[in-house]
Order: sequence, then C-alpha cells, then structure tokens
Amino acid sequence: MNAQQGKGLTMTGAFTRRGGNFVLDVDFENQSPSPIAGVSIQLNKSTFGVVPMQATVTFPQPLAPSQTVNQVVSMGVSPQFVNAAVAPNLNLQVAIKNNSSGDVVYFQSELDMSAIFTEAGSMASTEFISMWQGIPEANEHYFTLATGALGVDAVSERLGRHNVFYVAKRPIDGKEIAYFSVKTMTNVVALFELTFDNSGTTKVCLKLEQKAFSALLQQTMERLLA
Repeated sequence: MNAQQGKGLTMTGAFTRRGGNFVLDVDFENQSPSPIAGVSIQLNKSTFGVVPMQATVTFPQPLAPSQTVNQVVSMGVSPQFVNAAVAPNLNLQVAIKNNSSGDVVYFQSELDMSAIFTEAGSMASTEFISMWQGIPEANEHYFTLATGALGVDAVSERLGRHNVFYVAKRPIDGKEIAYFSVKTMTNVVALFELTFDNSGTTKVCLKLEQKAFSALLQQTMERLLA
C-alpha cells in the first residue's frame, strides 16, 4: 500500500510463516504530517478465510512523520470468512484504519499459499500410498517444474523449508521418482509425485480430494522452485 492509497501511511510486507506461525510481516511508514498511534486491520472473505488474530496493531510508540516501524501480525484462518462463491484464488481484500486520523483505506494483496502450509503435513510412506490410492484418477493434475540441475535432495531441501515434506523416493528405468506431501491450515492435503530424469524439467503428478485447488498448488510449487 503506497502513501497515496494509505493517505500518508505506507505498508510493505508479506504474508509468511515464522516459527510455525502464520504471520503478516510488515513495515509501516508514516508519510503524513501527524503521528500515528496504530492501525486496525480487517480482511474480507477469501478462499482460505484469512483473518488477523489481532484486529488492532498499536505501535510501541506513536509513529512520527518519516519514521518506519516493523510489526509481525499474527494471522489465522476462519471458516466463517471463507468465500466459496468464487473460484479458488489467492486474492486478499484488506481494510486498514488509521486509529489516529480515523481514515479507512482499502487495498488488495495476495496470499503466499505456502504461508498456510502446516508443520503437520508430513506422513509415512504407507499412509501416503493408502491416501494416493484412495483419490480418484480424475483428481490428478499434471504439470512440469523447471528444476535445472537440482536433483531430488536439493529439491527436497528447498521445498522442506516451506513445509512441503519429502516422503520417499525410488529409482525406475533410469529415473528417480520422489513423493511429497502438504497439509494446509484449512485441511487441504496434497500429494505430489515428482519424476526426475536429468533433463532439467521435472514432471509432476498432483493428487488431492479438493481438485479445485490444483492450479494454486501448481503456482505455489513453481514459485518455491523458481
């Protein structure tokens, strides 16, 4: 949110995951002529029902003109704030109230879906196989990832930083096939089969019960390995 949108208040940050918690890590800068004591945050309904766990953010001391302060705002998800009327998307409509001036401003942000990938997404290979076999073939979603020279171990390490959990791997016909699992805070469980063939392009088969989320999961995987 720039100064014009925010009537003198700017916000720069991202939705992310820190220490097992979903947060908004944001810098507030006061470009107005008056101090700002704090803000209130509200989000409209969204695909994942994202909500702030604290509606009011009070700065450690009033934010003077030209000053910047960093705040880490705890976020969560709420079934009451899920918008199921539109196709799944990562858009978040945000309202910010300047609690000193009373001004209310609106802007649109985007959720990094990996911020709602939980630490509880790992599973044993037996559980993975059982779940994989229980999901209909019609729910399979295929795409490719540009992995370059990255092999299974490097990809596993990179994805693991974002709670995409390595399950197992096996060699077949000169290729390596690796399996990964994800669970979101909204209880979407996604299973991935990645086929590495040293071509620099990795084939992916994604299976999940809620197929409507396939495109968003593909987009997130592409970003994590970009």
